[in-house]
Amino acid sequence: MPRGFENLLYAVQLRRISADYVLPIWYPDLNVWKAAYFKRVRGGLFMDHAFGKEVYLEDHSDGPVNWHYTSMGAELTTDVHLAHLIFPVNLGIRYIYQLENKISKTELVFSIDLDQF
Repeated sequence: MPRGFENLLYAVQLRRISADYVLPIWYPDLNVWKAAYFKRVRGGLFMDHAFGKEVYLEDHSDGPVNWHYTSMGAELTTDVHLAHLIFPVNLGIRYIYQLENKISKTELVFSIDLDQF
């Protein structure tokens, strides 16, 4: 599903296309009391679009419909090593705007990169 939409929708077929642009903003190499080592700060823009055939929506009692899902937004993340862990943690915030619903929301971003080695 495009970012910002829940995965609770059911469809017979779903096609998705996504575009991302990520750029480095700052390389602070900042060590904070042996608790965290900040490597970089990144910014990014994205746009996601999906088309679902025969989507079962909760608010449509007429049965399945064809539906478009489009979201766009920006995110600001940092790569940090917490408590001397080998694997970097990606922390940040993401702003999402859903075009069809005209809803905006924010999400926290958290991931651990285990493919570092």
